[in-house]
Amino acid sequence: MKKNDYLVTIVVISTTAFAWLSNMPAAPSADAVVLADAREFTEDLYQQLIIAENHYQDDPYMGAYEQFKNKFSLGPDQILPNDFKRISKAAGEDRQLVCRKYFELMGTLSNDNVINGLNYRITKVVPVSKPKFDKNESPSFVNLIVEKKISDNKGKNHFFNDTIYFHVDIRKISDIYNDVFHNPIHEAYNNNEHYNLLQANIFFDEERYEMAYKAFKDVAEREKNGDAYYRLSIMTYEGKGCKNIPKKKRMKLTMDYIQNAKYYGDYKLVRLVENFEYWVR
Repeated sequence: MKKNDYLVTIVVISTTAFAWLSNMPAAPSADAVVLADAREFTEDLYQQLIIAENHYQDDPYMGAYEQFKNKFSLGPDQILPNDFKRISKAAGEDRQLVCRKYFELMGTLSNDNVINGLNYRITKVVPVSKPKFDKNESPSFVNLIVEKKISDNKGKNHFFNDTIYFHVDIRKISDIYNDVFHNPIHEAYNNNEHYNLLQANIFFDEERYEMAYKAFKDVAEREKNGDAYYRLSIMTYEGKGCKNIPKKKRMKLTMDYIQNAKYYGDYKLVRLVENFEYWVR
């Protein structure tokens, strides 16, 4: 084979390979992977309730309960809305139930033929936005809306829209509520006005920047939380939620928060912080 033939062959192979690679489907984005995981996680949560409804006191029931409670950041003490109070007097008058009581009621009311069916569909899966420097950084929380239908023994369907916040890093559900117990976590802080990271993220997502700044600052200082210090450093640098602080002072505060974020953060967070620090300096 002549030299020119080799060159032609290489060009043809290279062109063919390029065309093949161009037609390959693009890899899913980091956000898409996170949202898919949150959806699958939530699907499994409701599947455990269906098992409770169909297998009360059978062997699958206890296994389903273990999976159900382990999906919450607060485990069996997680607070859920008492949907059943609309369906049966046996559910009591409480607007909220701990996880273990909710699961038990699902089983007992079904066993007593008060409930004859549970169906659901996920209608919304969106990331909760947060202060970030790296635009490719994955969200910390995902917001899901689940339309839940519970049928009673009279043939009536009861509909509930569950609002769920999925914590991406720990793969747990941080909060769940609906109109039976409408007490969103971003409004439900204690008398000392202490916040948590989810509340801070929700405030930011809703563009309530002054509240977000206050919440991130509270979490950072009270919990010595590296992630909260990092978010606070970005907001301070951008002047979001802290317009009352003079610009010169904001720059010093930004650097202070960066140092605290590096000190209290894990190695993954430190890499993000150092990239931001390099840009700021």
